[in-house]
Amino acid sequence: MLTGPRWAEDQVAALQILAGEGCTGGQIASAIAERFGVRRSRNAVIGKLYRLGFRLAGPQPERLSKSKAARLKPALRPAPQPKQKSSLPAPVPPPGKTVTFRGLKPRRCRYPYGDRGPFRFCACKAVEGKSWCAAHYRLVFRPT
Repeated sequence: MLTGPRWAEDQVAALQILAGEGCTGGQIASAIAERFGVRRSRNAVIGKLYRLGFRLAGPQPERLSKSKAARLKPALRPAPQPKQKSSLPAPVPPPGKTVTFRGLKPRRCRYPYGDRGPFRFCACKAVEGKSWCAAHYRLVFRPT
């Protein structure tokens, strides 16, 4: 565990007074450096105040009453509904003929075949607005 210079009693007293006046951690660190010639970081000041039981002024988290916490508790989720069947046409088996990337035309299936290059592509007619034919679209996007 790293330890820095110890807090002297007069430094702790000044720390408590400044915190009580509503000073920020950075302001307290600057004041202690000016007054005592000991550099303290903002985080060191905040840590010391925390260990002393002080809280700096500023936005504090709102404590919820039990009734309010119960109202904010998330409700149980309903059971998931089965997905509606897709309106896509029935899958068609891909043709035996595939094309290279250069042979690929617009609005044609871009489903790649093979693990290593040169890749070949399906090239069937793609579903409107998609990059794959119906068979490969169902293969790629499975319902959860």
